[in-house]
Amino acid sequence: MKRLKDYTNILMDKLYKETGSFFAFGSKQLNKQAVKGVKYVSANYGLLIPVDKLDYFTSQLSYILKKSIEDDIKDNGKEAIIIRELEAHECFKTKDIGDCVDYLKQYNITRNEIQWCFIREQARS
Repeated sequence: MKRLKDYTNILMDKLYKETGSFFAFGSKQLNKQAVKGVKYVSANYGLLIPVDKLDYFTSQLSYILKKSIEDDIKDNGKEAIIIRELEAHECFKTKDIGDCVDYLKQYNITRNEIQWCFIREQARS
């Protein structure tokens, strides 16, 4: 099953190409990828974004997250996502769903929905 990062990575790769943004971790990479005459702003983790595309780039980030969540729900369904995240956050081992609840807030999934899945999956074990 794909995870949220798999959906966001696809859309982020498109955004990088569309805006001419790239990652460089040294002058060799920078010189290879930079377009002559284009000014870049340095973002986190070696990301360079053309200054004239910065506003568009940042405006797309919330869209990408929203679209990725929609696609994840459409492809996998809420219940499978809840179980995936319960497992990823090791909730069945710790018996604490708190981290999962915090993570799934961005999906508008409630504590009650998560608790229900947690209890049901515990009963199946």
